[in-house]
Amino acid sequence: MPASQKYILVNDPQLLGEFYLHYGSISDNPNNTCLRAVFKIDLLSKDQYNYVPGYKTYSQDFYPCPISALYTQINRLESRIDNEEKIVRANIVVFSKDYKNQKIIEITSKSQIYGSGTVSIMSLNPIINTLNNYISEDNNLELLDETIFNKKLNLSALDSNELLTTINNLDFKFYSNSLNRVGKDNYFWTEIEIINLPESKYLRLLFEQILSNGFDNVSYQDKERHIFLECGKETSYSPSHRRQETELNDIVVQRIKDFLKVNLYNYYNSNSEINERLKKKN
Repeated sequence: MPASQKYILVNDPQLLGEFYLHYGSISDNPNNTCLRAVFKIDLLSKDQYNYVPGYKTYSQDFYPCPISALYTQINRLESRIDNEEKIVRANIVVFSKDYKNQKIIEITSKSQIYGSGTVSIMSLNPIINTLNNYISEDNNLELLDETIFNKKLNLSALDSNELLTTINNLDFKFYSNSLNRVGKDNYFWTEIEIINLPESKYLRLLFEQILSNGFDNVSYQDKERHIFLECGKETSYSPSHRRQETELNDIVVQRIKDFLKVNLYNYYNSNSEINERLKKKN
């Protein structure tokens, strides 16, 4: 940071997804209030900084206090270098949407100071925006797993290649089944079991939703992480039989994968997928 830098500015802390911490002049992106959210930089030692949250007037007066940013409150922010590691710590309060409940979280992130992707206090930007989005979409505060930020500070949306690869990696099993109807032609149909579903529960349920619009009797079993669907129903005057596995039908497999790909972006919501990653796993 510049040697003369005394404050780090915060833009738009009360706007969803717009929290932005940066170096600059207090006149950069001025707001409509008499106070500007800032972090005052305190150099504790050569390799240790404390960033005091507070508000500064445009006449340069500073008032230390936690910074409020929609459903979050930043109480403390610090960084230091220890044994060639850059360490950033933050103490944040996350509130429920009605502000009646709260959860204090501690985030610690480390990186090698000479490697690529070194963490910095600017890493607070995606964390605050992600937390605020999680609460704004009515997700349960108690299910929030803040430890995910200790591994990855910026939970970016899945790109197109990742989504298409997930679909391409699906595995299938085919079964033939039938129903005996006394005095009538018997029912025959194909049952398809889709396995190797993605780890994301959001994507698994999304796949089920999409397939439900193109196939008969689609169901999802969360415990086994399988999707079952039926197709090719017909009647025939032939003996019925029990459910039995049959050969893989590559044409139908490709049809299902293509159906998922074509319809994916009509349903996919990147924020909802990220929010699902933030929840504690059972």
